[in-house]
This record gives sequence, structure tokens and C-alpha cells, in this order.
Amino acid sequence: MLRENYSARINAPVVATRGNALLMVLEMAKQNSDTVKGFIDSANLVNSLFATPVLPTSKFLMDKLLRIDMGIEKHYYCPKCKHDFGIVQEATDLKCARCQPEEDTDDSMEEADKEKNEKVEHFVIFNLVTQLEIVLKKVFKSGVQLFKPSFALEREAGHFTDVYDGSVYKSFAKDFDTKEEVKVISLTVCTDGSPIFKSSALSIWPIFVMINELPPGPRFSNLLLGGLWFGKSQPNMKLFLTPFARKLTEMSYGFTININVETEWKMEAHLLGCCVDSGARGAVQFISTHGGYYSCNWCEIPGVYMFGAVRYPMMPERPHLRTCRNLLDNGIAFTAAVSARQRFPVDRLERAALFKGVKGVTPLAECDSFDPVDGFILEHAHCVYLGIVRNYASIWHSMLSKKGNDREDKLQLLNERLQSLRPPIEVRRLPRILEERIKWNAKESENFLLFYSIPSVQGLIQTKYLKHWNLLVQALHLLLRNDVTVHDCNVARTLLCHFCCDIHELYGEQELTFNCHLLTHLAEHVLRWGPLWAISGMAFEDGNGALKRKIKAAKGIPNQIHRNLWQECALDVIREEFSSIETKVFCDSLRSKQLLKKGVFTPSCNFMGKCVKFQPSPRESWLCTQISLDPKRCVEYKKIIKDKCVFTSASKKKSRTCNVVAELQDGSIVKIQKLLMEVNSHTGYATINHFQCESMYQFPEGVELPLNKQAVRRVVYEERDLQIVPVSNLKTVCVYSRFPHGTFVSPMPNICNLY
Repeated sequence: MLRENYSARINAPVVATRGNALLMVLEMAKQNSDTVKGFIDSANLVNSLFATPVLPTSKFLMDKLLRIDMGIEKHYYCPKCKHDFGIVQEATDLKCARCQPEEDTDDSMEEADKEKNEKVEHFVIFNLVTQLEIVLKKVFKSGVQLFKPSFALEREAGHFTDVYDGSVYKSFAKDFDTKEEVKVISLTVCTDGSPIFKSSALSIWPIFVMINELPPGPRFSNLLLGGLWFGKSQPNMKLFLTPFARKLTEMSYGFTININVETEWKMEAHLLGCCVDSGARGAVQFISTHGGYYSCNWCEIPGVYMFGAVRYPMMPERPHLRTCRNLLDNGIAFTAAVSARQRFPVDRLERAALFKGVKGVTPLAECDSFDPVDGFILEHAHCVYLGIVRNYASIWHSMLSKKGNDREDKLQLLNERLQSLRPPIEVRRLPRILEERIKWNAKESENFLLFYSIPSVQGLIQTKYLKHWNLLVQALHLLLRNDVTVHDCNVARTLLCHFCCDIHELYGEQELTFNCHLLTHLAEHVLRWGPLWAISGMAFEDGNGALKRKIKAAKGIPNQIHRNLWQECALDVIREEFSSIETKVFCDSLRSKQLLKKGVFTPSCNFMGKCVKFQPSPRESWLCTQISLDPKRCVEYKKIIKDKCVFTSASKKKSRTCNVVAELQDGSIVKIQKLLMEVNSHTGYATINHFQCESMYQFPEGVELPLNKQAVRRVVYEERDLQIVPVSNLKTVCVYSRFPHGTFVSPMPNICNLY
């Protein structure tokens, strides 16, 4: 049978073009993370089916076809003295004259040491304009429109729903309000180190660029790659950022891109923000790192050395805030003092106090629209989630590990509570036990802070610690909401100040860390940049992970990343030019997971899965008549998707997730019993039971916060009376925690930060 069916030559007609074949091979290589050899082997497999090759047969020909040799600048430098050679075409004979040893003194040196001394290294700067053109083509084709800076001036004052409502963006919008003939965009950059291999000291430091005018989803997923530093040492930021800042300055003067054959855009791109974590922010801003005196990026608090490190106790008077003018003046004065070889005090505090911790002028200050103080974004993911949450989780772990007189294993009980939770699918990560806290990523730490910590630790540690922790939970919940008001910022600032003031009494002065001090600036950050989720380090960390997955070998790391970058850019172009129906079906099957295709899709919400006939109870029939709804014209679904939120009915049985509990538009908490759709109008309804809730803890004096804005609420009881509401009343899903000691609900503040 096998011989009969497969021994004959293939005579079937070919329905694909060469472009279709190239597109399918590229798509398959991308989805399977193939190496270059695997990619070429796939192309040669296609070629072997034909009498003559239809695809490039070598890496050289493929690179030539995809323009992989274009758009990259290699900047060479001496690794010892950091002398910049600039862009050099041939670096084979390049040597640093400053570090090359004298001929009469090098007899004692080993040959390997000589070669190491003479070797130069390089970093790369990528073509941003070409990447920007490809990204804008892709999002423009999908129907996404760029936000116009002038629109920011028309938005409602006192409400912060995105980056456009912050004072930094509104100030930027005023400067470019008159440029109607030019499309103006603003950029946010980030650079951070990431180790490549566990067994190697090699790391990469990419510069990612985010387009602020894109909506949140496309904004986070379409990062541009501006530069790449790689090696065993941290980058010299002056060396690394100077050519990059020069590129940004050129883009601010204007450039043109072709959106399609008929449309050409004149554009300007301006640097607006820099989002880096505390470990890199000092180096980029040219001030003391977070372990030194005067290391705060936004104020001039000196810090106090105690317990083996610099700590930041709360001061009676608020420290002076840094301004652009005094930062630049101190930076220029420091540079002049170093050039004049001025002698500095031996004492670290006195030395730092001379220039308030400033150690130069950041190259990013060359960009006209960038403020070297307010332009730096407080990266809350590393500060709060990977810093404070991990630290206090470790403290609680130590507390719970000590067995008291009752001999109850409290740590084991906490772990059992965490593992019994059934969070909604929007949290993305299931809770892990406390012993694995070091392995928690930022999203897991955020989930623990906002949703799990207060309910699960109830009764296991003293109430005073939970009341104190609730201040941080509530403040972060307010600043992460979809719509943050000025009053919310003021309340959050008060709560965070109380949190920092009480640390000394509850945990000791050793816990007054740099991250805790940054909490005092968190509410101001929202006034400048909008809600915390609007520009988050999570998107850049996701980009770091995607970049590392492109690396398949230890050698030629920049070339691997560059080739992969251009393959993806070429893939977008080829997809637009050569995508047939058959090719699109094949590519979609590679990109997509198994999707639920059955359902009814409406502008307001999507009804997912199979429907069943609605069989109402007497109470449900009466409710339908009250709103003029005919039960016979209704069908029942178990799942809907509304505003990117999944809502399920109580009949939907899932073992590890629960999307049954929701918050309504008025802030009340309900349990969804059934989800209905009227078959003629496709209007959705939900039958619900209300939860009566109460506050967990009393807030400090002077803080007034309504129940519908509180992060964690205790459920007093569930009402028996069934109600019916339109699905348009459903606002967001809640994390529902049910334990023997009580039932708790925590509404999700937003669903924009899904990592």
C-alpha cells in the first residue's frame, strides 16, 4: 500500500508563488525559533521538490534578499580606556594607541595579554526610521490610529486615563500644537541588562523605544530596537548613549515614511521619557547609584549610613526637589572639576554633597524635548513588585517559620491557602508558594500584593502588620486604576507616607531602603505620566525576553539579533505583498493556538461557545417581564468577553480559574449566575446575586475612601434575591478568595498590564 501510493512522481499542480513559499518558510522559522541553519534547511527542503531552486539556497543569498546587511552602525571602542573610535568600516587592524604598551617594555608580557590589550570591542546602533515605518504600516493597516498630541489639551482635567493626561505629555503637546502638516510622535526609551546564559557572565543591554501615541496594546507589543551593548561589563553610558541621542535629535528635525503606495507622512519623533529601573537609572541620569548618598533621582535627600548601607528615614521637612536647571548646573560643575583635577573630600557624604550626587550630564539631555529630571519615569515594577514585595514576603516567611506555642505550621497553612485560590484568567499567573518568592516575576509579585496577600495572611501574623501592609495595597490599587483622579493621587500619597513612616516602628530602621523612599514619589509620578500601567517596565522586560530567545549561540550575538530583526521586518513586508488565501490559512495555523470559533460577536461583547435554550425559573421569568424581555427569545451562554474581560456563569466549571465574580459600574460586587442573549437584538443580560461587603481595615485619620474604590473587601453575606442587569453594567472581573476564616473580593484595577 505504501509503495503503491508514494512511489509515483508528484504531478499535482503548484498553487503557490515563490513569494508564498518564502512567506511560509519565514513564518515557520519565526514561530519555531529556528536557527539560521534550520531556516536555510527548510528553504532547501522546498527547493528539493523542484527541478530548479525557487528560494535562496544559502545564508548569503537570503541575507541579501532580506537586506540584513543594512541599517546597523558598529561603534568601536577600547574596552580599557573607553576611547571611542566611532563608526569604522574595517576593524581588523584597529588598535588603541593609548593602551598599546611601549615596544621596549612589552618583553615581559605574555602574548595573550598583548592581544587582549590590543583588542577593541563594539556596540551597535540600529536604524529606527525603518523600524518605525514598518510598525506604523502594520498598525495602520489593522485600523489603529495615532494619537494626536493636540488632543491631549482637550482631555478632561483632573482625570488620568493614559500617558496623555500627565503634565509631561501636555507640556509636550503645547509645544507642537501648531504643526498640523507634520505628524508628531513622542518616544520613551529603556535600557537594562539581561544575562544571556546561566553559566556565562555575558549580558546584553538593549535600548528599546516605545511609541507613546499608540494605544496601550500595540504600544507595549511594538517596541523598536535602538541599540545593543553586549559583553561581560556594564556599558559606559556616555559612550553608549551619545550616538543614540544623536540619532534621536536627527529624527526630531523631521523625516518621511511611506505608509502605502499613495500615502507619504512627514514626521517628527521626540524623546519624552526614559523608563529604567533603579539599578540603571543612576548611570543613565549621571547621578549616584541607588546605593550611594544623594541617589534619589527626583529629590536631594542625602540618606544616612546605617546597618551597612545608606538608608532613607523620613525627614521632618520634605527634601528639595531636583530641577532641570540645578541638575545641569551640578553636572557641568562636576565635569569641570574633574577636568581641572580638583581634589574632592575623602568622606563619601561630603563628596556627594558638593554636587548633590550629580556626576555629569546625561547625553539624553541633548534632545530638546527631554527633561533630565521629570523625563525619568519611576519604574514601579522593579521598585515595588521585585523590590518591596519580595523583601516583605521574605520577612513574613521568617515570621511564619517560627513555630509558636500552638505548634501550628503557619507557613504550611499559608501555602495551602495560596494554592487553593482560583484567580480569574486575567491575572495570567497562578499563585505559587511563599518559598518560591525569589522566583516570582513582576506580575506574580503584583498579584500577591493586590489580590492574595491580605486575604491569605489573615490570622497568621499580627493585625498591626496587615493594617500597615494594607496602606501599600490600597495606594497601588488607586494608582493602577483605569481612571485615576487627583483626589486618588492625594489619598495614595497620604497612604504611602503613612506606610513609610510606620516602617521604623514595625520593622526597624534597616528596612528604610531606597525602594521605600521612592514610594514617596509614586503619586507625583502619576500626575506627570498618567496611571502606573501607562508606561511600565514590564513591556521592556518582555522585550528583553523576546530578544534573548533570538540568540542561539555565544558568538556573533549582535549579528544574530540584527538578522532576526530584519527577518521580522521583511516578514511584515512579504506578508503584505504575497499573502494569498491558502498562505494566510497556513500562517494563521502556525501563529494561533486552538481558538474557540463558535459564538456570536457583537460590538458590545462576544458570546463564546455553544448556546443552550434558556429555561427560566419562576423568579427569572418574573425578572424578564419587568424589563420587557421575552424568555422564549433568549439563549444561555457560559462565557462572554467584554472590554477584554472574560466573564463566566456559575455553571461554567473550571478547576483553576474563576471568572464568576464581577464588579458593576456602580462599584457593587456580584456573582454571575447566568449569561443570556436575546436572539433578535443580540443584547446581553446577566442574572446576578449581590454581595454585601465591608472594609477590611480602618484607614488613617483624614483619609476618606469610598468602599467602591477599596482594593480588598470582606464579603459579609451573599444576597438570595436574584437580579437581572444588562451585560453593559459589568465593569471588571474580581479575584474571589474563599477561606474558612472569611470570604474576600478584590476588583482588578485595570486589564491593560497583561504579562
